[in-house]
Amino acid sequence: MSQNGVDVKINFAREVQQATAALQSTPKQLEIAGNRAIKKTMRWLQTRIARELSQTLGLAQKVLKPRFSLKTVGKGADQATVLWLGIAPILAEKAGNARQTKAGVSLGKRRYEGAFIASMYGYDDAVWIRAKRNNGRYHTTSKQRKPNPNSISSELRGRFPVQHIAVDIGDQAAEIFKRFESRIPEEFRKILGQELNYVVNHE
Repeated sequence: MSQNGVDVKINFAREVQQATAALQSTPKQLEIAGNRAIKKTMRWLQTRIARELSQTLGLAQKVLKPRFSLKTVGKGADQATVLWLGIAPILAEKAGNARQTKAGVSLGKRRYEGAFIASMYGYDDAVWIRAKRNNGRYHTTSKQRKPNPNSISSELRGRFPVQHIAVDIGDQAAEIFKRFESRIPEEFRKILGQELNYVVNHE
């Protein structure tokens, strides 16, 4: 796991070499098919991980999509493709439609008893809870906020210090990445075979 994120790093060179022995193709054909297969495999991987993480956490995939990044590192036989996902906690108000109730805040299937929605500290309609009331019950950002008399309404001043509620995705993301990592070689071989067949026989 990298800093503030979880990733999977794949070197496809070995799989490409095995395909070279199995199918008759020119180096150029293999390069074209290999590049296409890598792109499709990583697209498959990101789609599957996003879908499962979305279902596990009850979050819309559009919330997770901007947190993914794909890059290539190294050269030649050492070249690897890296899929990375930022796992900083997602602020509750960004995770769905927060709704104030008598008991607290409702966010999809989540219930935050004692929480309240307020615009302050530069956050619009954010989900907060008194630090004393929370006492580690709900995941929050690490910083506790004290009242600012210039920006906080009088009815909120008795609720401080407060914590900004967030949704933790780190453990679930790490588990899902680990599970899908073992499936990548098989999926790549399947796609590479399809792409090589197309390049050799149809282009």
